[in-house]
Amino acid sequence: MEIAKWQEQNNPLFLDAERKLRDLGLVGESLSAALRTLLSGYLKGENMLTSLRSSFPDGWQAVERVKSMKEDLLALEYPPGAAETLGDVKLIAEELAKEICMAAPTVDQQSARALAWSAVADWVFRCPLDFVGSE
Repeated sequence: MEIAKWQEQNNPLFLDAERKLRDLGLVGESLSAALRTLLSGYLKGENMLTSLRSSFPDGWQAVERVKSMKEDLLALEYPPGAAETLGDVKLIAEELAKEICMAAPTVDQQSARALAWSAVADWVFRCPLDFVGSE
């Protein structure tokens, strides 16, 4: 299974994401479900990007540019403590999905949403997006 393989190969990232989601107040099954959903969304988005790159290179480039610009501004727009709930994280994903739709008209809304959640998951795993209580 792709999810189990990623988790095994990237365990430190997965553990950091788990810590961050705990800082949002998630525990038990809610925490497990959020981690599974983030990881699944991340992998789905990465697969979509691969497909988009070969089918619509200009659309792929626009999506990558928007994601990169958003990531560069995360520390200013969403410093640690700015997002205190999963609802706050959802707003970040929704904002990014809108930006993707505007920058890449070949990407439909549903795909933009999936790509946005993939980017948010990536940021949670790799550290640019952190939450209240995190060190």
